[in-house]
Parts: sequence; structure tokens; C-alpha cells
Amino acid sequence: MTPSTRDREQRAATVLDRLSLARTTPYGVAFQPGSANAQLGCYLWAQALSASVHPFVGMIEVVLRNAIHRSLSLQVSTQRHVSFPWYDRATPGAVPLRGKSLERIEELLSEGSLWKGYPAATPQGPSRTSFSTIRIQSRSTGATRRTGKRSCSGSSGCSS
Repeated sequence: MTPSTRDREQRAATVLDRLSLARTTPYGVAFQPGSANAQLGCYLWAQALSASVHPFVGMIEVVLRNAIHRSLSLQVSTQRHVSFPWYDRATPGAVPLRGKSLERIEELLSEGSLWKGYPAATPQGPSRTSFSTIRIQSRSTGATRRTGKRSCSGSSGCSS
């Protein structure tokens, strides 16, 4: 080994040691590299592969979440709306939620950060959300507060 190769091997061995055997051993078993530098190369290759797949996995997650929302919206609204508050137990026919899902929805509803009414906060984004009828239910008291879109026209004034 030349001094530069020896230094590179020593640095690779140090990095592998710092990464821990539990993290790097599977690469040694799977690829059987002939040196610490080659094993580190296998680890870095796997990291690059993982990073290149991550955006695709994120897109699939959003597509799947939107498909679930659409399907449940159509089911609860009896095929009338592609975006409907199926998660809101105050909505007739809503899907019964339990555990952490129920807790998170209740938290969002009580904060007013999840809009109630049709259409719900749509998967298409805020630009597709209707703010004409918004009901916000207090988690602690159960009271419901209605807000409405104000419309103003020249001679008729404003109305809620």
C-alpha cells in the first residue's frame, strides 16, 4: 500500500468505527468489500440511492393520502363531494376515529386550524378551500361557533 492508500484506509476505518458496527456491518455482509474504504463506499452508495428514492416515496405518500381522502369523502357524502369532512364526528355518517387519530383531529378542530364544513381543507390546497361556511367546535366545551364569508356590494352593504 502506498502512504495515500494507507491513509485513505485508516480514515475510512475511522469513519466506519464512528458510524458504528450495527450500521455498517450489513454492507460488509451483503457486498463483502475487500477494504474499509470499499465498505465505506458501499455505505455511501446506499445513502445516495436512498436519497434519490426519497422524493418519489414522498410523492407516493401524498398521492395515497389524497386517494384515501377522496374515497372516504365520496363514501361519507354518498358520492356527492370529492372533498368532504369525513373525519369530523359532527358530520352525519363520519368515519368513527379512535386513539391518536381522534385526538389529533380534535386538537386541530379546537385550534381552528382544520376547517369544518364543505369543502374541507382540500388536498388541492388552500386555493380550493371554501370559506363560505366554517364551523369551529371547541374541544373543551363542545360549543360550535359559525362564521360566514362576508359579501359586500355597493348599495346593499355587507352581509355575513
